[in-house]
Amino acid sequence: MSVRALADGGSLSSSLMAQGQAGASLRLRSQETVVSKHPRRESPAKAAKAQAEAMAQAKAARAQAEAAQAQADLAEAEVKVAKEQDAAIARALQEDDEARRQADLKEVAEKEAEAVPDWPPDRPAGRGSG
Repeated sequence: MSVRALADGGSLSSSLMAQGQAGASLRLRSQETVVSKHPRRESPAKAAKAQAEAMAQAKAARAQAEAAQAQADLAEAEVKVAKEQDAAIARALQEDDEARRQADLKEVAEKEAEAVPDWPPDRPAGRGSG
């Protein structure tokens, strides 16, 4: 204790008591710090449970990723099939159009052939060549 504290009317015993409490408080704080710097270790069973849970979560994440990839692959296959179907329909329509065009051309040619008289005209029967 300082001389000034004694001069201000403080007693030596109260001063020593205050210092003792401050020291005890300091010791407790220092022990708390030590305790907080060294956390308790988990029990082996708790650690094993945590590890098993982490592995299960990782396995679930892999399964989700695989499912997402399978869905993407399925969607890609469906798009491919749809494109192939569109191409097949387009070919069939084109073939049908070509067949109709050919049939129309043949019909026009037959009508034109019927409209044109035979040339030279047929000679009347009984007349021979000269």
